[in-house]
Amino acid sequence: MVYAENLAAIRAHNSQRPAPPWRMGVGPFTDLTAEEFAAGWLSSSVGGGDTPPAPQQWVQLSLPTVGANATIDWRTRGAVTPVKNQEHCGACWAFGTTGSIEGAHFLKTGRLVSLSEQQLISCSLGDGNTGCKGGDAANSYRYIIANHGIDTEADYPYDIMGYDVKGATPVLPCNTTKAARHNVSIAASIRVPAGSEAQLAAAIMKTPVTVAVSANKLWQHYRGGVMPPSWCPPLSKTNHMVLAVALSPESYTIKNSWGGAWGEAGFARLARNQSGTSGGPCSIASQASYPVL
Repeated sequence: MVYAENLAAIRAHNSQRPAPPWRMGVGPFTDLTAEEFAAGWLSSSVGGGDTPPAPQQWVQLSLPTVGANATIDWRTRGAVTPVKNQEHCGACWAFGTTGSIEGAHFLKTGRLVSLSEQQLISCSLGDGNTGCKGGDAANSYRYIIANHGIDTEADYPYDIMGYDVKGATPVLPCNTTKAARHNVSIAASIRVPAGSEAQLAAAIMKTPVTVAVSANKLWQHYRGGVMPPSWCPPLSKTNHMVLAVALSPESYTIKNSWGGAWGEAGFARLARNQSGTSGGPCSIASQASYPVL
């Protein structure tokens, strides 16, 4: 019944005339209620870390602005790892954080290395993150700086087997041996001035950027196209973290962590410079950051 109801909503959306700028479709979450989807794939606590890295490690930096026609796609330049899948764990914050570090490491060394989300989930609990219940990029940067680095995905793979979506079962404890393998290190992190689409665009032209967004139930069935400003309220509470990987005159492209069967092969596009608010579409400009190696 849930599947049938969702399918009816998908067909009703796609049959509108004129055709909407984004499409809904059958995907990995079509058999879930909106509540089940939110409980398993969104987070009640993303962004706004209470304890950011030390001042010298957490710097707000204003960049020279770029033109409205500025265009970049870090996927075509080799700076983006394949789409990953967080599964039924609200650890999007870990995937958003590793994505920006993977990109920065590639730009510095020419080597694309997939980094360990599991290390952040299991080992950064003392830094303010809460595993599958939520977390923040600032907390994650602070942990990696204090730990002197982060391990690779290949050595410390993602494993949430047995995790209860309601949080009754804890994630696996930290593997301190693997956490001590410092394959990629960072020295500091940069905050993009909050609320500025112009500064977010300038940052994306420089590197892949971790961004927090306010995702609503429409994200559950997204299959392609550009999400308009009305898709979710600007400056509402952020509940999901993704990686901004491309910029065009019309849109931002984000890399999600819901697997390649969702959206545009795991990616989505949000309208650029159309929201009329300081937070951007789905609050994408409200909490953005990237690391310094």
